[in-house]
Formats: sequence, structure tokens, C-alpha cells
Amino acid sequence: MSSDSPKDKEAVTIMKVRNPNYFYGKKIIWNVYRRLLRRERMRCIEQREMLECLGQRLLGHTEDFSVVEFMDVFNRLEEEQRKLLQMKYVYDFSNKELAEYYGVHVSRISHRLSDCRNEFRRLWEGGR
Repeated sequence: MSSDSPKDKEAVTIMKVRNPNYFYGKKIIWNVYRRLLRRERMRCIEQREMLECLGQRLLGHTEDFSVVEFMDVFNRLEEEQRKLLQMKYVYDFSNKELAEYYGVHVSRISHRLSDCRNEFRRLWEGGR
């Protein structure tokens, strides 16, 4: 006699449904999955807001831009330039704090920021 008969499968299913602990593990997995999705969604929202903030600071509040366009141009900058612009305009580091971080004089940071903004504008205007 085979244990894979439809009646046996039905009996096992009924036993699982009647057992309150059967769904408990699945519920935990589902809740963890939902929590991970929620965190990922919040991370995406925060990232988008960060990019919009940076774009407004670099391009001004008057110019319309899409985040995709902005990221395309922003990613063409060198890594050090991107890092410097993010630290200044997203995380609100002062020039003095940036100078301490990079180990240079404050005027050098001002010059680097100016170069970064000019390079970004050059790429922005050239890419549109």
C-alpha cells in the first residue's frame, strides 16, 4: 500500500492545519520578510530624498531634474568628488570639518568644492 495516496495526503494536510504551531514558523518568516521589505523601501526613499537634496543644492531650486538624470551625471564624477559633495551638501559637514578630515587647509576645501561644482555643472550641461 502506497503512503502517497490522496487520502493520506489529505489526512496529513488536515493534521497540519489543526496543529497551531504549523503556521507559527511560516508567520515568523513572513513577518521577517515584510520587515526586510519595509526597511528596503525606507532605504530607497531616504536615498531618493538624499539625491533630490543634493541635486537641489548643486543645480538650484529653479531647475527641474529627474533623479535618474542626476545620478547619471553624478556618477560620472570621480569618486573623491562625489564623496566631497555628499559630505558637504547631504551630511552638512562644514568646510572646517572637511579640512580636518582631509588634512588640508580650509581654503583648499573651498577650492575643491568649487572645482567639483563646476565639473558637475559642465557634465550636466554637456549631457542634456
